Amino acid sequence: MKLTIIMPFSRLQNLNFYIGLFESFQFNAILVIDNKEILEKLPQLPENIETLFVENQPLETDVCYWKINQAIEKKVSDDTYYSILMDDDCVHPSIRNLELTKDITIVSMKRGIRIPPTNNPINAHPTRT
Repeated sequence: MKLTIIMPFSRLQNLNFYIGLFESFQFNAILVIDNKEILEKLPQLPENIETLFVENQPLETDVCYWKINQAIEKKVSDDTYYSILMDDDCVHPSIRNLELTKDITIVSMKRGIRIPPTNNPINAHPTRT
């Protein structure tokens, strides 16, 4: 059984990188999108990548976690092996050199408390990853 990656997706500029990544690791992927403009700009995707368009996010929720939960509720069956990957956490060329020989692979980036000025301040949180 293949692993399915659930990815809250909003960075269209990284799409080609992810297509190559999912193909090289032979992953299935669900790109969870809440922006119609991004959805309309997507090219034809390979068979192993599907999209899920979601809308009407409750204001009190974090957008990434809400998208993940939507994918789990709407697209993931009980027998699916899945993993969550944020669309900014692995845009580094060395990620393709990983050897997935363990049961768990963690991809993380150091964040701190700064966020881009265009993001909602509710997403500013200190982390030690």
